[in-house]
Amino acid sequence: MAQTIQMNLNALQSTMTPIAFDGFHTPILGAPGPAPLPVYLTAESLMLYCESQLRSLDGEVSAFLNEQRANIARKKALGDVIAQMKKYAPPAGQEQWNEFASAIRAAVDSLPPGDPTVTALQDLYGTMASSNSITKAQWDAAVDNLQGRLDEVSGNAEMNMIRLQTVMSQRQMAIQLTTGMLQKFDQGLMAPINNLGR
Repeated sequence: MAQTIQMNLNALQSTMTPIAFDGFHTPILGAPGPAPLPVYLTAESLMLYCESQLRSLDGEVSAFLNEQRANIARKKALGDVIAQMKKYAPPAGQEQWNEFASAIRAAVDSLPPGDPTVTALQDLYGTMASSNSITKAQWDAAVDNLQGRLDEVSGNAEMNMIRLQTVMSQRQMAIQLTTGMLQKFDQGLMAPINNLGR
C-alpha cells in the first residue's frame, strides 16, 4: 500500500506545481520554488494541497473562458462588417455609406473599449471616410484584410479551446488522484480496526 501511495504522489507532483511544507507537514501556500511532498503526507495536508492547485487551475479556466467569450464577440463583429461590405463595391451614394458607418458603429459598440478589433474597425472606417474616391480594388483589399483578421481570431479561438480542455483535464486528474489517495488513507486507518477480534 505504501508503494502505491508513493506512486500516486509522484504522479500528482508531475501534473502540478508543488508547494512547500514546513517541518510539521503543513503546506506553506505561495512559497517560492518547487518543493517535494512530505514523506508522511496527512489527509489534511493533502486536501489543502489539492485545494491550492484547484484554485490555481480554476483561475486559468476562468481566464480561458473570458478570452473565448471575447473571441466569439470579435468573430461576430468582424463577420457582420464583412457581410455588409460585400454588398457594395464600394458604396454608391450617401445612403450606402451611412449603412456602412452603422455596421462599423454596431460592431465597435459590441466590443469592450481597448479591444484590438475595435481599433482595426475604427482605422478602417477612418481610412475609407477620409478618401475622396474608393476604387473597387481598394474596397476588396479592405474586405480581404478584415477576412484575414477574422481567420486569425478563429484560429486563436481554436487554440484557446485546446488549452482550456488541457487545463480541465489537469483539474479532473488532480481530483481523481486526491480522491484515490484519500481512499488509501481511509483503508489504512480502518485496517487495524477491522483486525480487532480476529
